[in-house]
Amino acid sequence: MLNETVPPWVLEVSVQKILPRFTKISFSLQPYASPANKNIVAPIKKDRLSASDMLQIRKVIEHVYEKVMGQGSDGGSQTAGSGAVANNTVEKSETDKDEEMSSLADEKVELLCNDQVLDPNMDLRTVKHFIWKQGADLTLQYRIIGAK
Repeated sequence: MLNETVPPWVLEVSVQKILPRFTKISFSLQPYASPANKNIVAPIKKDRLSASDMLQIRKVIEHVYEKVMGQGSDGGSQTAGSGAVANNTVEKSETDKDEEMSSLADEKVELLCNDQVLDPNMDLRTVKHFIWKQGADLTLQYRIIGAK
């Protein structure tokens, strides 16, 4: 009866005690090129990346915001260097900074696949299966919100 109601991977993990496979997905990341914004976003090299298929799109957006747009914060290392701050306070402030960075990135950057804006809560596996639908490496484009 359990075989009929749950996916096979749930049975493997819960009944047979087989750990789930962690598969990597290769994908490329490039600026979104539409006729309206070709002059706004300067073309750069096409980044080829590899990540767990369970990686959320939100993390790719954060990567674009920090690395490609150069908006990463160096403030965390300065806070950690202060001797007067307790460890749990530093951890909390770093968590708050991570949440703030994620929120800023979501407001500033969009990811697209096949000209469809991606939900930040989707994972790479879902995007590849339902939106990309090709055997080749996944191609994601990013665009700066407000530069449509």
